[in-house]
Amino acid sequence: MSARLLPAALLVAGALAYSSWVLDIGLVSGVDPLRGYVSELGARDRPLGALYRTADLIAALLVASAGAVVLKRPLHGRWQLFGWVALMVFAVATFLDSRWPMACAPSVHPGCDAGSAGSSMSETLHAVFSSVASTAALFAAACCWLAIRRIDAPQWRRLLSGGSVVVLVTATAWTLAAIALREQHVLYLGLAQRAQLIGTSAWLIVAALDALWSARPATSAAVGVK
Repeated sequence: MSARLLPAALLVAGALAYSSWVLDIGLVSGVDPLRGYVSELGARDRPLGALYRTADLIAALLVASAGAVVLKRPLHGRWQLFGWVALMVFAVATFLDSRWPMACAPSVHPGCDAGSAGSSMSETLHAVFSSVASTAALFAAACCWLAIRRIDAPQWRRLLSGGSVVVLVTATAWTLAAIALREQHVLYLGLAQRAQLIGTSAWLIVAALDALWSARPATSAAVGVK
């Protein structure tokens, strides 16, 4: 595979791995998709928890590899640089998040409530790394949009980038509101988080397209992601 295609291929593969949660459509885990945390799928007490943790680990390694390749190229502008650095932060946080999973699934076992779960160091680290990953993804997507706005990019690139930002901002705000108000049942926290993951995966696809676009010869290349 050529050096130009490699980062894009890695990002697309990373987006697919990061979307492993869709495998639970049959509710094999028993986690409520409308109200349960997505992280519950990878909890230690879930039958396929290792599968979801491994998928996140693979996604992190793929995205980090793509970022490492692109950061070796000449970058155009601060927003491009900020975006790719944020992408690397997202990858590292996702990697660490997969190594410190939830101990159990609160939506499946009522006795595994947020209070007891948050008392352990593992649960605390999991919450921290999840928050860092979400924040980094949102920041990277915003940088991608700002970078694209500053060049003569095709309209479809602007729309895809802007759309991913809108989805991520909306889903993140929805998720934070559900957590802050402790209304995960009324506000459908699980649905909000899944929308957030869809936005993140969509952004990774946009980043892949931009990485491919920006790797064109310098005479015709447009500034990409980032």
